[in-house]
Formats: sequence, structure tokens, C-alpha cells
Amino acid sequence: MLSKPVGIVEWSINYLRSEGLGIDEGTREVIRTAHELGFQAVILGGQANLRPGDDRRNAEFLSYAEKLGLCIGLSFWFESLYQSALKKGPNPFFELAKQCNLKVIGTVLNHFSIRFDKKWNRNDAVASIQTAVKKLKAVSSVAEEYGIGLAFENHIDYTCDELDEILSAVPSPFIGLRFDTANQVLLGEDPVMMCRRFRTRVLDTHLKDCYLVPDSQGAQLVWCAPGDGIVDVKGMMEMLEEEKRAIPTTLETFAESAFTIPFKTEAFWQYLGFGQPARRQAEEYLHGLTDAKNRKPDFPDRKAWRQYERELLSKGGKYLMNWFG
Repeated sequence: MLSKPVGIVEWSINYLRSEGLGIDEGTREVIRTAHELGFQAVILGGQANLRPGDDRRNAEFLSYAEKLGLCIGLSFWFESLYQSALKKGPNPFFELAKQCNLKVIGTVLNHFSIRFDKKWNRNDAVASIQTAVKKLKAVSSVAEEYGIGLAFENHIDYTCDELDEILSAVPSPFIGLRFDTANQVLLGEDPVMMCRRFRTRVLDTHLKDCYLVPDSQGAQLVWCAPGDGIVDVKGMMEMLEEEKRAIPTTLETFAESAFTIPFKTEAFWQYLGFGQPARRQAEEYLHGLTDAKNRKPDFPDRKAWRQYERELLSKGGKYLMNWFG
């Protein structure tokens, strides 16, 4: 089931940071902002803020967050987790997670939208899957030892079928998905179908919504608060609520970005490697979501943009809080 505390990811708040702050003061500002927006937890990129092995520094940040009534969650680069899993002795990443009283930590197997940035074909995807499986198996033994799950995000890298290959090859209950409720739209796949397919392997969440704006190449995807877009966030939350384990409830959304889904181009489909039936289904799905009435937000200046961003995060947080009544 979805569980409290309701959290927000650091990188959503980063756009509200004051300029010129160092890492330490910037981290404190992120924690303060999460508190001001009404959240109960904030997920930090551990290596930039809380540092594995630096117990004294970490304790200071944890104490600061605790005084504001916030819990701390963690997300680490996957390669760092893998390299640490190859070494003997206490694992600094999982030790830090234990210090934060976490049951799950997050990661990404690849950088955002690598599939299109690197112009993958199916062979590239297969090679990446094989590497991911090998590394996840190494990390899974550490996760099992600590009793702390590792959740990797659907990060515009793998299709649902490919995610199934990875999860089937690494069946450990301590390895699962950090399910993002909107990312898969960028691959022409329905997040609701994805949730139904993988909900038993969801260990963590990034809850957000989106809408599509017509574009000459297909559409532009714009993130928005849950409930304001075309994704059935409520339906997916209801599905996850049926699971018997606790699943963190976390908001991730941004106002500043729009991402092109060039589904009118052949290159888009070549990178995905869909067969004809799957392609036809994905094309119909994306065409059906694209609405000529939709517009990208337009900001006259940075101040207006920051105000919109703050309102977006506050609205998303209230949506998730209201879930718990």
C-alpha cells in the first residue's frame, strides 16, 4: 500500500534554490523548502548532499530535517552502488540508508532519455540489459544482507518488455521499480498498463502527471501536478494501494521542461524497436493523448516561473496528502 510520509524529490525543488549557495547551505534550503511546501519527507541525491561514510556531517543534516519534522530519503548513482557492492566490508551507501531508517533507496540505471540521446537500436538495448542484470545481481546480495530494497526508475531507457526482461532475470524481492507514473508516455506506452503489469515489483514511486501539446514532429510532453493531466494517477495509486507492503509516496514534477515525442518520424520507432502491432498501438495511444487545445506554460520572467513552479509543487503535494484523508 502507499505509505506516509509524503515526500518530494530534491531535484524538483532545485529550481527554487537561491543562486550562489554552496552544497551545504543549498541542501538546508532544499530541506526548508520541502517543509514550507507542506511535505513530510525529502529525497536527496545522497552523494551530493549526504555523503556515505561521513557520519558526522550526515547526522547534522538528519538532525536539521528532524527539527522541521521531515524524514530523509536517498537516491544514488547506480554505478557507485555497483562498485561499492564489489568491495568487502560494510557498504557505505546501505549504511547511510540504515542511518536514515530507510526500507528502500532509489537509483537510475541510465541517464534520462538515453535511448534517444544515444540513438539505440535493439542490439544496444540488449547489451544494456545484460549489463544492468549483471550489476543488479551484484547489488541485490548487499540489499538482501541489509534488508533494504533498491528501486530503479523507468527512466526513458527501457520499454515495458525490456523492463520485464531485467526484473525476471533478477527476481530478488529487494530489487524492484521506482515507478514513475508519467515517464513511459515518452516511449508511447500507457503507464496504467505498466502499473498493472509490474505493481508486484514496485518498491518506490515518482508520482506526476503530464499532457501533450501538438508539435510538427508529433507532440511535446509537459509535466504537471497529479490530477491535472492525461495520466490516471488516481487509478494507479488505487492499484498500488492493493499491495500488502509499504510503498513510499513521492512527488516529482517540473514546470520548466517540455520533451519532444517525435512519433511522426521513423527514427523514433527505430530507436524503440517495436514490431508493427505494438507500433500501431503506441501511435494510436499518442495521437489520442495529443490535444490541440493544450499549451506549454509561458513565463514573462524568472520570478513568474519560480512562482508557478512553487504553486505546482504545492498543488501536487496537496493532491497526494488528500489521498490519505
